[in-house]
Amino acid sequence: MCSEANIRNTLAFLFPENAAQPSLADMSRFVKSITGDKSQMETAYKISDEKSVFIRFKTEDAMQFSLENNSKILPFHYTNGKEVLVRMSVAGNSRYVRVYDLPPEISDRDVSSVMSKFGKIKRTIRERFPAEYQLDMFTGVRGIYMDVEQDIPEVLYFHNRKGRVHYEGMKVKCFSCKSETHKKKVCPILQQKRDAKQQQQQPIVNNTTLLAGMKEIETISGLCDSDPSGGKQRDMELMQKVKKTKKKRQQPSESETVEAVNPSTSEKDKNPVSHSSDPPLEKRRFRVPTYDWIDDEREREQIIADDKTRIAAAYNISVDQVEVYHD
Repeated sequence: MCSEANIRNTLAFLFPENAAQPSLADMSRFVKSITGDKSQMETAYKISDEKSVFIRFKTEDAMQFSLENNSKILPFHYTNGKEVLVRMSVAGNSRYVRVYDLPPEISDRDVSSVMSKFGKIKRTIRERFPAEYQLDMFTGVRGIYMDVEQDIPEVLYFHNRKGRVHYEGMKVKCFSCKSETHKKKVCPILQQKRDAKQQQQQPIVNNTTLLAGMKEIETISGLCDSDPSGGKQRDMELMQKVKKTKKKRQQPSESETVEAVNPSTSEKDKNPVSHSSDPPLEKRRFRVPTYDWIDDEREREQIIADDKTRIAAAYNISVDQVEVYHD
């Protein structure tokens, strides 16, 4: 079985997807424009499937010289006058890996020690400001020439300092589920775990708990009405319960509880239109917290309707028999 050819001392120039195939005349003009020792340039060729032109050098030093003395983005001029921008990189497994966000106190040796876990390190440099800025200073970006033997995470730690990693051909990969279709911050598996944890933290309120709370409040209300002498203290307790419930109702949900209930079975329907063949329904009145804090009229009407529906279900009566009021 044949093994894959090991490409060495070669620079690749990647064309845009929609670029035309270069001719030999186009390639000849481009190679002559590259800064470097032309006597050390051994072969110039193209591979259509990879949309790239390649220049192979006789020695690695000659390749490194051209790599460091040419811009990473270069113009490619066609014979017909058209121009596209091509991106230069080391061909094969050799890559120029850039590490960002590290302070200068992190030594190049420390950077190489971490990066060597992912391939063979050839050289480490500190990038400078481009010449057009006229600023002879380092930018803080580290550059590592290396043979990438396994995928490098986009975040690595150097002496507990986080550094961001980027290089040409870097795969988008989730280092949580190992998928290559997304990154960790949008991982659907992690999102499912977060959603499940939030659901576990939410309180569970069922119909039995709601009904028990309503009956307890009804009992308190009944005592207040039947015992005027001790009603003031109970009224104060009841008002405190109403205020607490009002705060909880800022975002209405099924877990809300009617705060006070005062059923009345003797009151007649107040509908002015009445027929002897259709006797009015017997209504029951229930005291609830005020809805004045809701500015939107439609929202207020909807909450009232929802309260009536829950009260009717709790007392096994029709919604038309429920009448709500507040102090």
